[in-house]
Amino acid sequence: MDLRKTPAVVALDGNQDPPPLRVGGLGPGQWTYLLAALVPVHGLDLVAKIQRIHRWGSATGPGDVLDQVRSELLFAAGLIALWVAVVVTVGGRQRKIFATIALHTFAVALLLLVVVSHVYFLITGTMLDLSTVVAGVTSFSEISGLVEVSVQAGTWIGLVLIGSWVLLSPPLISRWLTGSFFPLLGQQAEPSGRRGAKTAATGLALVGLACLPSLTVGSAFGREAVVSMIAQTVAPSGLPVPVDYVPPIAADLPTGARLVPGEQTTRKNVVIVALESVRASATGLGDPSLPTTPYLVELARTSTVVHDATAVVPHTSKALVAMHCGVAPPLDVDNSEAETGGVASSCLPQLLDTQGYATSFFQSATASFEKRADVVGQMGFGEFYPVESMDPAGFSRANYFGYEDDIMLDPIRRWTQEHRDAPFAMTVLTVATHHNYVVPDGFPTRALAKDEALDDYLNLVSYEDRFVRRLIDQFKDQGLYSNTVFVILGDHGEGFGEHNRWQHDGTIYQEGLHIPFLIHDGSDPVHRDIDDPMTNTAVLPTVADILGYRIENGAYDVPSVLDAGPRPPVVASCFRPNQCASVRIGATKFIHHFGLIPDELFDLDVDPGEQDDLIATADPRDIQVMKDSIATWLQRTDDRHKLARKP
Repeated sequence: MDLRKTPAVVALDGNQDPPPLRVGGLGPGQWTYLLAALVPVHGLDLVAKIQRIHRWGSATGPGDVLDQVRSELLFAAGLIALWVAVVVTVGGRQRKIFATIALHTFAVALLLLVVVSHVYFLITGTMLDLSTVVAGVTSFSEISGLVEVSVQAGTWIGLVLIGSWVLLSPPLISRWLTGSFFPLLGQQAEPSGRRGAKTAATGLALVGLACLPSLTVGSAFGREAVVSMIAQTVAPSGLPVPVDYVPPIAADLPTGARLVPGEQTTRKNVVIVALESVRASATGLGDPSLPTTPYLVELARTSTVVHDATAVVPHTSKALVAMHCGVAPPLDVDNSEAETGGVASSCLPQLLDTQGYATSFFQSATASFEKRADVVGQMGFGEFYPVESMDPAGFSRANYFGYEDDIMLDPIRRWTQEHRDAPFAMTVLTVATHHNYVVPDGFPTRALAKDEALDDYLNLVSYEDRFVRRLIDQFKDQGLYSNTVFVILGDHGEGFGEHNRWQHDGTIYQEGLHIPFLIHDGSDPVHRDIDDPMTNTAVLPTVADILGYRIENGAYDVPSVLDAGPRPPVVASCFRPNQCASVRIGATKFIHHFGLIPDELFDLDVDPGEQDDLIATADPRDIQVMKDSIATWLQRTDDRHKLARKP
């Protein structure tokens, strides 16, 4: 039948009496328009999910695939039913125009969310949540470079094509098949609120079924991307706090801590070198077979080496707080550490300032990224030198928000020369090893890995090794070396798909948490091995210990690495709350995934690569103890920072 010649279509344009309403209350033209607007988006959503299933390797047969795409199919059916309900309910030309515009707006917004969520998964190996979407939208200028380098040209072209289809194809196809560009605007029988209500209830029921968790994978991965975002926001899978948990009080916070000098106090300079995204296993310290860091290996022979160091949150802004402030950072994606009162302690620059130290922070990244200038100010640094303060002539761009790290050497030389007659404390944050792993022009590279991104990364770790050597040689040339303590550590690690995680924010495995950590004292070049598990919160008390200061009026999270006393369990959290967290008790590492994927248990002594999950044979009572440790740490960290922000 040629729909263009039927009286029904003419009726939709208002030229004849309307025909009886058809399937679901809609005529052929209305169905054509709705499906042309929505089916391409849902089809893309389904194809993207199948690609994620293939990449994750989560399905072993057709039944698993069907279970894992069930949410997408139900979500699509539910949304189509809801829009059918809108069309059969809305009356009046103005309201129909508004509904048509709303349909296109909704389809484009859904398309964007589907694409952004999928690209985020391909980049990181984790599912996106709404808090991260909101943070990205509100700070888009900061992440625009990331978007530019992460999203391939084919993705942009596909997005434009599908977006154009969503906007243009409904009227064009409707015109071709039914003779009307906008059949949703045509006259029909009186709107049916009763029919619309029934259809809407059906649609809501289908969307509700789409929210049910998968039977074969974790809830975040198993659900449709947008459903997963909403579910993680509306009903986050937190851990219940143990009944014996005691909330902290103001007196528990080291916000009033101070350094007290003693007979052994020395006024040595302190230089903290935070190596961006450098994991222990990428260095010769963590993997002696790798030739990436010959200088660090040499330096370790006359240094205190912490062999089992962990970043408590694998994200730079959080890691800076941990190492400089001696406490676990705020567990959010909002950069609350940049706000007044955002850190629940007195930080190392503030403590040393009261002892007459000049303090400065250098970075080869831009000042605005993640409000770094504000974070540095909250930690108490007296001066801040981002890459904008440096001359870029002759230096290569490192990635989308910085330059190669050698750009900092001359500014550091000038600053240390100016402050050589008084003690100073300086932090140097590198950036070259950050995604998207751009090797500087002229740096000699070697074939170190088959994966191109990993190969570039490992060569950049070699670049960082050369930078550290040049920095320390510079101190030797200036005659400052013998009076300086160098603390060199990774801010966090980096994943390259070892556990289907990429980059660092959600990489709770050792490649994301285990960092190199050594302390080199120019006046005391002796070798010490520290084998106990430590966290980067130990930097502050360790520096105070080496300088001979006693800390009073406040207790930090852990003691100095030189303190042989007992230590709390090593707990770490992913950057995004309620996504993943881990606890170390000796060599036993438990990872809680908050229901997004199954929890895991590893013995790092026999399985350092975390490949043999022991959770199925573990004693449930032991698992509960470890869950309670994580829950207590998370709640205590949150409570402490909330308490610090109170007026």
